[in-house]
Amino acid sequence: MLFINERFLVIKASENNQSNVDIAVHGENYTNFVSNFVLGQPTNDICLAILKSTKPSAFICLYYVGRTNSNRFWMAPPRFQRAEYYLYDSSGKVMPYLAAYHPDNKAYKSISDAAKNAHSVYEGLMAPPFTMPYDQIALTNVFQVQHSGDYKLIVKGRIMKINDDSSLSILEIPPVSLLIHFREEDVPHGPN
Repeated sequence: MLFINERFLVIKASENNQSNVDIAVHGENYTNFVSNFVLGQPTNDICLAILKSTKPSAFICLYYVGRTNSNRFWMAPPRFQRAEYYLYDSSGKVMPYLAAYHPDNKAYKSISDAAKNAHSVYEGLMAPPFTMPYDQIALTNVFQVQHSGDYKLIVKGRIMKINDDSSLSILEIPPVSLLIHFREEDVPHGPN
């Protein structure tokens, strides 16, 4: 179940779902949110938040940290690469991507390049204040992890700002990092 409006976010997923999430944000009380997520540094009143999890997955939220309502609109249209993922083992070695991993990275120059939904609203359009799910991956579907152990995940975010002339510019959101432990049963066995 997912319910979002300006002041409330509830995300629930079943226990057998890899993105097991049970979080609520109400008004100005973000204690529950913050205790379940690691927040990155904000830029333009936006930061990334990554769910602390015992599973080898990444659930990313876009978190609005501004204290006033803004008339600025943002966009993350379909096939726009919202997040970039990097995984390092305990010695600092970069884990390579799987050969089959090819993230979407469609280039949008203007808001008119984005598709509209059945209600003629541009897909991926958002305005603050918002706290919303932004991206989600299973790390074993992205990286060549061959051994159990401790790893460091770094996630860099991207969102598009809608300029006054309807052009779009990319805003890089500062990275957020999280330590992840891969158990033996989390590591894929067989050819990667």
